[in-house]
Amino acid sequence: MNTISAVLLIKIFITVVFLAGPFLLLPQARLAARLGLSGNTALILRLYGVAMLALAVAYASGVWQAAQGVFPWGIVLVGILSNGGATVVLAVCASRPVKRVAVPVFAVISLAFAACALLPNAALAAWLS
Repeated sequence: MNTISAVLLIKIFITVVFLAGPFLLLPQARLAARLGLSGNTALILRLYGVAMLALAVAYASGVWQAAQGVFPWGIVLVGILSNGGATVVLAVCASRPVKRVAVPVFAVISLAFAACALLPNAALAAWLS
């Protein structure tokens, strides 16, 4: 195991369990209420779930690349942009309860990806040899 693989695996878990799964499986009314949405939001919520599932698959490809000893630059840049972007958008636009939980989580993940990008050799180094 190495640092970049750990960051990617944590991000995959969070994405599947807290984003893709709920957006694909929970009742639309429950999701809309939790997010403070009104109107017919089923399609956009389900599409977001599919997009998050696709992102988790992309992150998994980064784990595979790291296992081959190749730093997954593309996936790391996607991680910085998607998590950093989510941090900014949620900080500016989200309600207080969402901000309190989501902003720090996305910020830490984005910073973890950025740290790996700054030190790619260290991020690929095995924890135990």
